Amino acid sequence: MKYRFRPSGKKRSLLISANTVLRLKGSDKPKKASNLPEAREKIDFSEVGGRSRFALALLSVKIALKQFWKGVVKKLRDFLKKSKSAASCALNRIPKKKKEKKVKSVNSLPLLAGAMTAAILVCAFSVIYMVFGLFSFYGRSYRTVAVPDTVGSHYSKLTNLGEDFIISVKSVNNPDFPDGTVISQSPPAGVTRRIYKDKGPCRITVTVSRSKKYTVPDGILGATERDALLALKNAGIPYKINREFSDSVPNSVTSIVPGSGTILSAGEAVTVTVSLGKQIDSVFMPDLTGLSESEAVEQISRLGLILGRVVYVESSQKAGTVTSQSIIKSTPVSPGTEISITVSIGRN
Repeated sequence: MKYRFRPSGKKRSLLISANTVLRLKGSDKPKKASNLPEAREKIDFSEVGGRSRFALALLSVKIALKQFWKGVVKKLRDFLKKSKSAASCALNRIPKKKKEKKVKSVNSLPLLAGAMTAAILVCAFSVIYMVFGLFSFYGRSYRTVAVPDTVGSHYSKLTNLGEDFIISVKSVNNPDFPDGTVISQSPPAGVTRRIYKDKGPCRITVTVSRSKKYTVPDGILGATERDALLALKNAGIPYKINREFSDSVPNSVTSIVPGSGTILSAGEAVTVTVSLGKQIDSVFMPDLTGLSESEAVEQISRLGLILGRVVYVESSQKAGTVTSQSIIKSTPVSPGTEISITVSIGRN
């Protein structure tokens, strides 16, 4: 029985080389080409065994698929060539299309005119709507009120303005005005406003002074000048100093005005009076050199003098010892005179 293969619907016999047939029939080595026919020949499958027949069938399928794919590849190449030629033609036509577009743009005037007409109609309808809206707005009932003057009055009194006004408050720190005083307003006084039923009351924005409060600290009376002034500085209260003779301890605070516990506005100062001790016509300046710093300060206060600057310098003398003074010893000085001293810090 002979097997035939029919690719592409046409009747064709399976052609296999003679060397392949000999291998399938059991020959180990192919015969020389001189003993074999030059052309391919038809194969009779009855001449080979069962396994060889199956191998021949697989080989026939392989050859058929190879011929099929060759045909597909050829058709694909032809299609790509046609596509390439079509693309080149399309590229050649691009400049012509641009020219046609330019020619067509000349004929777009009717479209432009139509767009302008539509825009004009929209604007016209908008204007008509606004006009009718204004007429309807002014056609409503209203009453006219005058904005009252609130500048200079206290903020607590603004609740008596009535239902025609609503108050908005802004606070600023201004020591020139009492706390809670209205400094300015918007809109200004005397301006008329229309009150519509569906619009609500007229809004007035007022600026109110809010000055920061300071309290005079306790413990100022009887304290030393240095401690009293430091306490006032920490409390943020400015001060003025008066000095006078008294029976109190020199350099101690004899009075403060206003007194402790008083609430002050920002920038308001107090007056501190410092004792100079008992009044003496004049005293002789003692020799402070060689004394410790605390001993020198005590002598200055006992004589009614005032301690000035204290300068610390390196010296061969013992640390904490007074090395010099601003007024030499035995010089007559009046009570209240300022004395500066220099104190040694030793030698590094």
